[in-house]
Amino acid sequence: MQFLQVLRDRIRRGEITSSVRLWQRPHVKVGGHYALPPGEIVVTAVSEMSLADITPALARESGFVGLVDLLKTAKHGPGRRVFLVEFRYRKPRKPRSTTGTRKVLSVAAKPALLTGGNPQIGKADGDAPVQAYIAAMPGWKRDVARRLDAIVVRNVPNVRKAVKWNSPFYGIDGQGWFLGMHTFTNFVKVTFFQGRSLRPVPAGGASKDARWINVHKDGLDEEQTAKWVRQAAALPGWLTSDIRRRT
Repeated sequence: MQFLQVLRDRIRRGEITSSVRLWQRPHVKVGGHYALPPGEIVVTAVSEMSLADITPALARESGFVGLVDLLKTAKHGPGRRVFLVEFRYRKPRKPRSTTGTRKVLSVAAKPALLTGGNPQIGKADGDAPVQAYIAAMPGWKRDVARRLDAIVVRNVPNVRKAVKWNSPFYGIDGQGWFLGMHTFTNFVKVTFFQGRSLRPVPAGGASKDARWINVHKDGLDEEQTAKWVRQAAALPGWLTSDIRRRT
């Protein structure tokens, strides 16, 4: 992953933790390490979005003066799909001291907030990491997420939950993941992984299968969302190694 020279020192200082890219397909993967001497960046999340989702605030968070400045740099070749890549800079490790060691008691730290206020929660299964993610969300977005979580649990009693790539996932064992959530500066993005098959089709997205809605403050339509959740849970979902389809 390459960055403009003028952005590199700010990335090293932790002032920039995201980058918008226009690609045909993702060129990086979550958990990937990419050199930025003397250290490296570690990708924490890759989210597909639309051009309309790129706000002036997101452009500034990515180190640019405005949208035009960002888009001139973000385009790579013929790519038209928009990806938000979130990352953290990791300094080179110091050599381990041989003069002795000191025990340090670990203290539970409040989750860091990445670009757009998205909580950084380690990959884990179950309701607990999802609730930790929701609790760390800033302001009104926390209420939106709690309401969405309740809608899913109410309509899909056998739902399985997990946090992957700093995003809550909802699925069914043996069937796959059907919904994901991610925090942005001005909205909460709710992705239905088979959204193209829902009726009505959610407005956001242009990928092969996934569609999404961007929920702004006071903008969650609980009745329509519940209908989409029930439909999505009845469809074959997105399969990962830990939630394989039954044979």
